[in-house]
Amino acid sequence: MTHERRFTPDPRPEVGGSGCEVTHIVARSRESIQRGNAVYTSAKSIATDPVNGAQVEVMWTTAQRVHRSDTVTEYAALRLDRLHQLSRNIAVAASTPEELSTALGYCLFAPAPNPLMPAAAVQAIIEATHVDIYLACPAMTVAVADDGQALTERMFGDLIGWIPFHTWGFDLGRDVQRARELQSRARGCIVEACCVIVWGDTDREAAEAARWVNKAVTDYFAVPRSPTEPRNAASGTSSISQRDDYAAALAPRIRNVLSAGATNSGRLVGHFDDSARAMNFVDHDDLYLRTVEGQDDYLDSSLLPLVIAPGLARSATLQQVAIQVGALARPRVRSPAVIGVPGVGLFTYGTTKRQAQLLSEALVEMLPARARTSPSCLTRIRQVLAPCADVEQRRDKPLAGRVALVTGAAGGIGRAIARRLATEGACVMLTDIRDEAAHTAATEIGPEWVARGIAVDICDERSVNEAVERTVLAYGGLDLVVNCAGLANARPLLATTAADFELHHAVLAKGSFLMSKAAARVMIDQALGGDIVYVCSKNSVVAGAENIAYAAAKASQAHQVRLLATELGAHGIKVNGVNPDAVVRDSGIFSEGWGASRAAAYGIAEKDLGAFYAGRTLLRSEVLPEHVANAVFVLCGPDTTRTTGMHIPVDGGLPDAFLR
Repeated sequence: MTHERRFTPDPRPEVGGSGCEVTHIVARSRESIQRGNAVYTSAKSIATDPVNGAQVEVMWTTAQRVHRSDTVTEYAALRLDRLHQLSRNIAVAASTPEELSTALGYCLFAPAPNPLMPAAAVQAIIEATHVDIYLACPAMTVAVADDGQALTERMFGDLIGWIPFHTWGFDLGRDVQRARELQSRARGCIVEACCVIVWGDTDREAAEAARWVNKAVTDYFAVPRSPTEPRNAASGTSSISQRDDYAAALAPRIRNVLSAGATNSGRLVGHFDDSARAMNFVDHDDLYLRTVEGQDDYLDSSLLPLVIAPGLARSATLQQVAIQVGALARPRVRSPAVIGVPGVGLFTYGTTKRQAQLLSEALVEMLPARARTSPSCLTRIRQVLAPCADVEQRRDKPLAGRVALVTGAAGGIGRAIARRLATEGACVMLTDIRDEAAHTAATEIGPEWVARGIAVDICDERSVNEAVERTVLAYGGLDLVVNCAGLANARPLLATTAADFELHHAVLAKGSFLMSKAAARVMIDQALGGDIVYVCSKNSVVAGAENIAYAAAKASQAHQVRLLATELGAHGIKVNGVNPDAVVRDSGIFSEGWGASRAAAYGIAEKDLGAFYAGRTLLRSEVLPEHVANAVFVLCGPDTTRTTGMHIPVDGGLPDAFLR
């Protein structure tokens, strides 16, 4: 049987740039995932076969298995004629999801960046130009409810269909298409314990259908409690700020339990949520009884949901709560994990930040806000969470699972370090005195599940402590800190004021001390070791004229490395430093006056500084921000696990700076 063409030729049919429709599905999928949701978008169009020039029907879909947290969602292109031929293959119809994923690969129109998900088979069979499949959204509350079919009929009539539970694949697509034909007015359907599917002739229609169905469910299951309303909280806390303080102190202890015995690459990354819906979940006494004291229906699933006893959490110390988490978790430790603490919030942990966030969003969206959960409802929730839990990160990144904080990260050396750490698999919090610049630098590195930027006054202890707290709440813990914030001016002794001297020591010496102290507190509680790296300077070793404020403060930093290495080694925390020579390119310090004063001292033009510094080195080479970033990675990477208290010169070879 010939498959009839139903779709309008794409206005820009070339492969890899199939026009605005494909741009929209990728952009909307990326936007949704950055919000924490899981959605597979798709569009069908006509494209030109690059081999023979023929016009063929193609489905563009984002239904792919994304393995790395720094991978931006892209589309795959599949030929519809081959998809329909594949759907009639009896062996494929009975295949496992993994086998179906492999089979879908034979239908590709162009190379795909990632393996395909079985959801692509569902999208192919549904005869609509745009088909979007949601795994995490408010409408999933209905999908997992005991009376889901009745709720669907009551809320939507014939505008949204109901499909009984089905495994992923072509057969599910056929069931949805039959329901679509029977209900001609339908804008989508809810698949029991599986997903929500919407469609439209345009991308806008599909997106509006999703917004409409989710708003209807949200309004129906409205949570009466205000997100800012004080709640019963652990240890007597009541305000949101107090809950955040408590959560930030508890998170490293939870992470210790879940990552116990893990290598660096086996650590879990976390997500914290204390929204109204999340609090509805963790404060649900009936859910607590079913998950902890019941028949382990939920605990022994592929996930690890644990809810701390309400009576204990409201009066317990952090250590008592951590002990209970350990008692419940250690017999069943696995990834990912879901832990709710009444009065505090919902902690989720996974191999990546993205996985942890998806699980949290899916869970709080699905739990009926006005209904008491049943064992069957929890079983359906477990079924739906499985695909979200499958968003795994390959453990081929040396810093995978590690959380880093870099100060002075808005530009120059700090930004290069943050980028390198993220490239190697770490989640990175970029801090800088300039808020907007920190956010911009983080955005350039990747989405929020990879990098975030916040403003920090490194001289202020409260600001520093808040930065560490925000990092812990954002990513579940802290493993690596790089002290890179700095400033410099060059003046002779008699022209250096007390204010100059104090400012340099406040930013460089005191700032590094405050950040190291706050980070060490988390790392010690976390009991997983860690790394603290100081970006010092060759000026901490070499004595030079007209540089008293800067060089003395850098020497203080250098000795902090040795002192902290001695003190923190017992906790498995390594402390090291790098000593770069002048880094001119992309340097905020050099562009703010330091470059002009140095050039004047050397009697050269400021534009020639880079070449001047390179000419005085043994290697005759200029030091760039990336070179310093490489050294930082070496110190916190897998090849220097027995190195602490060391300084690596990154200066092109300066005999005066040789360490003796």
